[in-house]
Amino acid sequence: MSADHDTVLEEDTGHSIPFDDESVIWEGGPSQVVNLWKYIGCIGTIFFTAYCLWAWHSELYIGYENLTPIINTICQIMIIIPALLAVYFFLEVKYEHTVISRNKILEQKGITRLFRQERYCELSDISDIESPPPGILLGLFGLSDVVIETHDDDQPIITIRAIRHRDELIHSLLPLWRKIKLERKGFFSDR
Repeated sequence: MSADHDTVLEEDTGHSIPFDDESVIWEGGPSQVVNLWKYIGCIGTIFFTAYCLWAWHSELYIGYENLTPIINTICQIMIIIPALLAVYFFLEVKYEHTVISRNKILEQKGITRLFRQERYCELSDISDIESPPPGILLGLFGLSDVVIETHDDDQPIITIRAIRHRDELIHSLLPLWRKIKLERKGFFSDR
C-alpha cells in the first residue's frame, strides 16, 4: 500500500509570475492507505459470511433444509457487495488527483467522465496553508495531509490527503503564494 507518486517538479525562479504560466510545481494523489480500514471491513465481512455459509452447509442446516436457498442467496449477496465496495473504494482514491501549477490548483475527483469533478482555484485565492499532524496510521506509512483554505466559493477548503513529502510541497508553494499575493492583490488586502 504505497503512496501514489507525488513530486515537486519545479522551483520558484524569483521573477514575476505571468497569468498564463501553468507550469506544474507539484502533482500527486492520495495513497491507498486512506482506505485501509474500509478494506479490512470488507475483507472481514467476506470471511465472516463465508464462514457462516460453510457452517450452515456443514451442520446447521439439519432440520432446516428448506431455508438453504434463502441462506445461500443472502450469503452470496453479503460476499458480492463488500467485494464491489472494495473495488469502488480503490478506484475512488486512484482517480483522485491534484495538480498545483504556478497559478492554479486543479482538483480532479470521480471514477468516470460522467461523475468526474474538476475544480480550479487560483493561488491568489489561498488564505492559509495548514499541515495537521498525520495521525497514527498515516504516520506509520510516512504520509500526511495538507489543508489549504481559500476564498474560492466553490471549494473553500482543499485537502490533499495522504501524501509523502508534505514539507517539500509546502516549501515550494509558500513562496509562490506570497509572491502572487503581493503582486496581484497586495499583502494587506482583505481577500
